[in-house]
Amino acid sequence: MGKVSVMLQAALLSFLLAFIFLEFAGLVTVAIVATPSMEPFLPKGSAGVFVKAGKYEVGDIIIFRVHGCLVAHRVAAETKNGFRTKGDHNGVLDPWVVTEDAILGRLVLSVPMLGYAIYILRSPLIFAAVSTAILMIFTWDAFCGEA
Repeated sequence: MGKVSVMLQAALLSFLLAFIFLEFAGLVTVAIVATPSMEPFLPKGSAGVFVKAGKYEVGDIIIFRVHGCLVAHRVAAETKNGFRTKGDHNGVLDPWVVTEDAILGRLVLSVPMLGYAIYILRSPLIFAAVSTAILMIFTWDAFCGEA
């Protein structure tokens, strides 16, 4: 069991480091869906993973900055100046045109309800407690196993 635990730890650590690197490099964005504007496809409280792409098309769900805020909406139309977007739950197009340089990425994965957990883990105290618990689970055998 010890070798499996070490392999799992190494795999998890490698994945987390790669993911953090990609996020800091601006190639991946993780966002919590805070409004019901994209329901039912992206329910409020979901976590979305958005990846930078070379081209965006009508139908893609993109995340972009507008007026200093992050917004995740579907591309409804392409114009010569950029993209027109719309939340799936909204009745009208958004009032802005999204330029390509404002787009952070296209949705590749969403997990309902995970956004709430991520929000809670942003508290330093809770993050430290959960991290400590996970570390103890993975290292318990090394310190308290059979002699």
